[in-house]
Amino acid sequence: MSRLSKEIARCLRCKMRPRRSDHHNTKWCRRCRRHLLSNPKGTLTKDQKKMALSLVGKMPREEIAQEIGGVSIANLKRSLPGVSFAFHNKYCINQGLVRDVCRSYEKNGRKKTEQAFPNVRVRSIVERYKFFKPRRIRWKDSQIIELVKMAGIVSFKDQARYFKRPNAFEGSIKSFWIKRMGFGGGSIHGMSNWMAKEIVTDKCPRMNLPHSRKKICLWADMQDHLKIGVPKFICDAVKMLAHFQGWIFANEQPKIAIYKISKERRGRENVGVS
Repeated sequence: MSRLSKEIARCLRCKMRPRRSDHHNTKWCRRCRRHLLSNPKGTLTKDQKKMALSLVGKMPREEIAQEIGGVSIANLKRSLPGVSFAFHNKYCINQGLVRDVCRSYEKNGRKKTEQAFPNVRVRSIVERYKFFKPRRIRWKDSQIIELVKMAGIVSFKDQARYFKRPNAFEGSIKSFWIKRMGFGGGSIHGMSNWMAKEIVTDKCPRMNLPHSRKKICLWADMQDHLKIGVPKFICDAVKMLAHFQGWIFANEQPKIAIYKISKERRGRENVGVS
C-alpha cells in the first residue's frame, strides 16, 4: 500500500479516525470496531424496516420477522435499535373479544369467565380494560365503624347480609380484617372465656355467641372484675380497651349497645349503612 493510501485510509463508519490497521480488509477504527462488536448492525432494507415499524404492537416479534421476509429476530432488533417489539397486549386488535370477556366477568366473576374463555388470559383483560361495572366497592368510613361495632359478636354471614354490598359475601368481611387491619377482629370487644378466666373472677359476666358457640368476657365487664394480683400492664390494657369500646359506641355503657346489636343484626333482613 502506498504512502498516500495510508494517509486517506479512514474508518468507513465514522469517516474520521484511521482504520485499525493497514490490511486491505480492515474497515473500522478501533473505537468503531469495539462499538460494532457489542452493537452489530442489521441487514434489513429500508422497505423492510418501514414494514416492521408498521407492525409493532399488532403482532409478536416472531410473526413480524416472518412477515417481512423470514429474517431472524436478532437481525430485526439490530436493524431497528431502540425500537421495542414487546407485544404486551395482543387483545388491542380484538375489541369484540375484550367486551365479551368483560361482560362475562361483570356477571359471573373471574373463575366462571376463565372456564368460558379457556384460551384467554382473563386477568390481563380485566385489569387493563374497564368495560364493566366494578365488582367490588370501597368500604366507606361509616361502614368501617359498623364493622368494628359488630366484630366478633355478629357472624360474618350476618354482617354481609347487613351491608348488602354487591358481589360481597362473608368472605369480604374476613378479607377486610385480614388485609386491611392485619388480624381477624374477633378480640375487638372482649376475650375468650378460656383465656379471660385466668385474670377475671367468676362473677364477671360472660356473653354467649350463638354463631360460634363460645363465650367471651367484654372489656367493659372485665375492668370491674379483675382478680387481685393481676399485673398492672394487663389491668391498664383492659381498661384502655374498655375505654375504646365506650368511644366506638359513643356510650359510657357500651355493653347495652353491644347486646342490642348482637340481637338485632343476627340472622335477619337488615337495612344497610350508607
